[in-house]
Amino acid sequence: MTRVAERPEAADPRFDGRAIETSVRKFLTYDAGVELATPLTQISEIVPYPADVIPFVGGGPLRGVFTHQRAPVPLICLICLTGLLGGHLEVDEATARVLLVEAGGARAGFIVPQLRAIEESAWEERRAGADPGAPVSLAGSPLVKIDGRMLPRIDLEQVVRTMVSDHGRSDPAGDRRALANA
Repeated sequence: MTRVAERPEAADPRFDGRAIETSVRKFLTYDAGVELATPLTQISEIVPYPADVIPFVGGGPLRGVFTHQRAPVPLICLICLTGLLGGHLEVDEATARVLLVEAGGARAGFIVPQLRAIEESAWEERRAGADPGAPVSLAGSPLVKIDGRMLPRIDLEQVVRTMVSDHGRSDPAGDRRALANA
């Protein structure tokens, strides 16, 4: 009979299900108040800040809508979304970029004040039982080690799925209310 040794951390109440896994993949690193990383595979395109944006009023991360390749694209402020810098930063439209991300049949653009680089990771933090529908926050973001730095890994596809995708709902007014309260 083979016995599996119990993991000491499983009995430790301080263990929160986080694990480090060796992972070598490419990430886009960028500054949105602090340095962040997103898997490069999530970025479909990087474009300059759009010249023509239909702005939304009322605050929150959803800043407006612009047209890209003849399709409307919601424009989301990453700084507002993550709560960095009190949720507000004046963006220099001449140097800012927009990361286009597609997920769940929807597309969104994320305002990034400053791009850093495309870099390879050494390891990534994984969380057992992580809620894929949980809101994106820096405190809840897993870490990734890139070139000696530990950076929050931001899942922009998750943001698109939770904020922009209709999830098969037939209540667009409810979706608009949810976005307004985000």
